[in-house]
Amino acid sequence: MSLFVTHIKELVTLKGVAEKDGLHPKEQDLGVIHDASLFIKGTKIAWVGKNRDARHFLRSLSAPYKTMDAGGMIVFPGLVDPHTHTLFA
Repeated sequence: MSLFVTHIKELVTLKGVAEKDGLHPKEQDLGVIHDASLFIKGTKIAWVGKNRDARHFLRSLSAPYKTMDAGGMIVFPGLVDPHTHTLFA
């Protein structure tokens, strides 16, 4: 299933980190898109951009999708620390 999220006040991206293949991330690698939308296809983010540019992207789709209004919220990546301690293993 696909999901279109719209009316995002600020969308924080890791664009600079992706350009470095995830190596040595720094604060300046973060990006912010104001007044944004994003499109998720399955488990992957397929498109991010300004709300005003979303209409053009959505016209290219043929499969159905759900829409979610973010209501002016801030959206940012979930940064997960994937380690565990031997005690909990």
